[in-house]
Amino acid sequence: MTRDQVRTSTGRKSHARGKYDRSLNPEQRHEEHRGLLLDAATEVFARRGWAGATVEAVIARAGMSRRTFYDHFKDLKDLLAQVHDRAATLAFGFVSAQIAAQTDPLERIRIGIEAYLGAIATHGDVARVVF
Repeated sequence: MTRDQVRTSTGRKSHARGKYDRSLNPEQRHEEHRGLLLDAATEVFARRGWAGATVEAVIARAGMSRRTFYDHFKDLKDLLAQVHDRAATLAFGFVSAQIAAQTDPLERIRIGIEAYLGAIATHGDVARVVF
């Protein structure tokens, strides 16, 4: 990791403002930036709450520019909605994968609840934002 990079909570590298991985094509870079902004927003919302969150805090945490932020999101409210959508999609996929092999309905419910609660326990920042 170079001095122009920082690790996010997910372990991905975030480059300093104006720096990016030139090996990625524009679509990949766009998705990487979006992911970094969503990760940063999750941390900011979890620690500061809605009232304390700002676009400046999110872009500072992500190491992105304000322009990059607005290339991906309309405003802070749109960003929060997309953080929620991503969390719901990931939770649904995780629970679905855990119950897929089960045929007994009661066992599916038990495993699904355990998987959901496990996901909440593992991803505290996401849980604080969603709940």
